[in-house]
Amino acid sequence: MFDQIRLHAEMSDEELANSHKRWLKELHENKNNFSYWYPRLNNLHKWFKIPSTGIFHVPDALYDDFFLEKPGAFERVESWVEKEMIPLLKRQFHDGSTAFLKNGCYSGKFDFNDCCKVCSIDTKTLTEHILRIEQDALAFDTMGDLEFIVREYINPVEGTPEIYNGMPLRCELRAFVDFDSKEYLYDVFYWDKDYCYDHLPEEDRETFLAAYDELYNEYLHIRDYVRNCVLDCIYDIDIEGRWSIDILYQNGELYFIDAAVANRSAYWDPYKIPKYQDVNYRQHSVIPDNYDDLKFLPEIAKEIENCSGIRVFVGDFRLTDENCHDGLGVEDELFIDTMLKVSGKFKDVPMIVTSVGKGTVSKIRLIDGMLSPNVE
Repeated sequence: MFDQIRLHAEMSDEELANSHKRWLKELHENKNNFSYWYPRLNNLHKWFKIPSTGIFHVPDALYDDFFLEKPGAFERVESWVEKEMIPLLKRQFHDGSTAFLKNGCYSGKFDFNDCCKVCSIDTKTLTEHILRIEQDALAFDTMGDLEFIVREYINPVEGTPEIYNGMPLRCELRAFVDFDSKEYLYDVFYWDKDYCYDHLPEEDRETFLAAYDELYNEYLHIRDYVRNCVLDCIYDIDIEGRWSIDILYQNGELYFIDAAVANRSAYWDPYKIPKYQDVNYRQHSVIPDNYDDLKFLPEIAKEIENCSGIRVFVGDFRLTDENCHDGLGVEDELFIDTMLKVSGKFKDVPMIVTSVGKGTVSKIRLIDGMLSPNVE
């Protein structure tokens, strides 16, 4: 097994420390962090309400304590909450008020009342909710672990249905915007039935279906207005690339509530962009003649990495490593079969690469020389 992928048990203390530093650096520099995009997209306040917000940066030394593996970990997190968060929050929120909590990238909304809805601004409650969010974030590898966000809670109107253990089910629109070309690419109804229904807990499905038509009609009602509002302030926003923007609609009011890099967002599909809907454009591709030999696999992967900046793995193996195909399992054959059909001439050639690792299948689309994972 290669040095780059050795198990932690086989790494020296120095290697482990360096690996840990690199990971912390990656957490800090993640563009999906709330602290990155929030100040850059704040000019959306021209047309959308934005909940008041507090951002708290977690010291690197506290990161390991979120695992609760070392003696005193809970107490150290609790002490940080007491010293760094509570004083500011007591000034921002009056006693008995409700707040919305998340880390830089993840809120735990699927367990709403026990994660992101905080009904009491006190040390014990806040610490417990933070640790619940972090346990999920670490398990799902969502990142965002080195900051916490406390926001004004948007109280639902009376009679609002709830799913996910207390989450108000309200109309939400997700817009995809290209801030380089200044284009509003497309939008979707966040609670799309085909996407969401099968993933809902059994006990939430009846509630979801009963509310669906009304929420979808609200989406149809606001979508043109949202598009015009975004385009009106798009030149005043200082951020690069393609992003998703989430808008919540309630009782005649529109709230800007979340954002993420487009290709890390549910519903991202480059083929919904008008120029990629041209059939002739989509069918154009260049495929190499000799792709029956595994020795070409690292070379092809390297070209993908150079072109896109995306590291390509199969299971534990980074494909640019020499002899990376050694030890690949049967479940990886689909990946190999498809990868070997990918040309090194990637520019403006839309393709689909199927990545299979450890039995988990994910689709990757190659658009304008950029790989974009199709994530949920």
